[in-house]
Amino acid sequence: MTNDVTNIRNSLGKLYISTIMAFLMGIVEVMMHDFYSGVLSLQYYIPLFVILGTLYYLYKKQYKVNDKEYLNEMIEHHSMALLTSDEILKKTKDDNMILLADSIIKGQQKEISIMKQMVQNMS
Repeated sequence: MTNDVTNIRNSLGKLYISTIMAFLMGIVEVMMHDFYSGVLSLQYYIPLFVILGTLYYLYKKQYKVNDKEYLNEMIEHHSMALLTSDEILKKTKDDNMILLADSIIKGQQKEISIMKQMVQNMS
């Protein structure tokens, strides 16, 4: 989710997170099968958990994530902050929340502009 379609980026970090979610869903599916069948499928759990742990480690250590990958991931991340801040401004009446959301929007927009320029300079 981003506030602008131009802020949707591909990144290795996004691939790691998506794959982690897929393996978690796989584990849940095996658990559901086991529950209804009354069995314990260790032949599935062991590789699923090993791969899940490996993916978690790779994401945590940002394995193979270079400067450009990092910037692309951060552009999308900051864009999500813009989206949620814009939406809270439509809903809140709290003056402190309005100040905070405005501050976040200004800061994130500035940082996105800087990061986009940096990515462009790398290409």
